[in-house]
Amino acid sequence: MKTNIMKSLSEIVDLLKAGDAAAALKTCEKAIEESPEEAALWVNKGVALRRLGTPDAAIEAYNKAIELDPNDADAWYNKAVAFGSLGRHEDAMDGYRRAVDADGEHYFALLNTGNVLRKLGHFPESLAAYEMTVKVKPLSADAWYNKASVLLLMERPEAALGAFNKALDLNPDFPEAWYGKGVPLKKLGR
Repeated sequence: MKTNIMKSLSEIVDLLKAGDAAAALKTCEKAIEESPEEAALWVNKGVALRRLGTPDAAIEAYNKAIELDPNDADAWYNKAVAFGSLGRHEDAMDGYRRAVDADGEHYFALLNTGNVLRKLGHFPESLAAYEMTVKVKPLSADAWYNKASVLLLMERPEAALGAFNKALDLNPDFPEAWYGKGVPLKKLGR
């Protein structure tokens, strides 16, 4: 990757982190004029567009990134997020799966796969996604919390309790996990 592209990407990421999506978009567009075949620029353009409230335009940018690099896990992941923001959960699932296919350890793609599957009522598949998530990032309290939540929905209170306890071991300042822990305790009569 050329030095000027690296500099542009660094500037774009800094602008996005600072919450200035409009300036990030402008910088992306200028960089794309100079290097239209750089997939990472298109991914960041999509991120800026999504943050500016135009998910359809963001999806178009992600499609261009994917056309340039079909194995770009971040392009697939961000495309899935944009679909999710439009309520297109099946399309989001496809994007998350493709992100995981491209990078089997993409934590957020795995986590969001579980979230969408849980939302769609596919609890065993959701649990499998969360199992993969905790293998990839075993010190994530969020991953353990989500695993516990789906275990509750599957009427597995003992296993849910164990997962809530693990989440709380990792982050004792996690009020949702403390509340969640009470549900299986009540179901178990404790």
